[in-house]
Amino acid sequence: MRKTISLAAAATLLLATAASAQQQPAPQPGEPPASPAPAAPGAQPEAPAIQTVNVVDIEELPKETQTKVNEVIAKRGEDGMQKLRRS
Repeated sequence: MRKTISLAAAATLLLATAASAQQQPAPQPGEPPASPAPAAPGAQPEAPAIQTVNVVDIEELPKETQTKVNEVIAKRGEDGMQKLRRS
């Protein structure tokens, strides 16, 4: 009687762990991990991570974008541009 109960309990435990392992899908290799929830409601959100960088000639950009780029360059100053070029 005790052997039967022990075997039934062991079988239940084994099947329960196998079933729970099937419920949690493994992350795909090319898929980025899900972002964690913010720590506090008043905290600043994290800046988005840069995924790709495309280097293009400024002449290929639309006129609106060229204007924005030129404004950022003007605000940055010469020291900032030198630092950017070195990086």
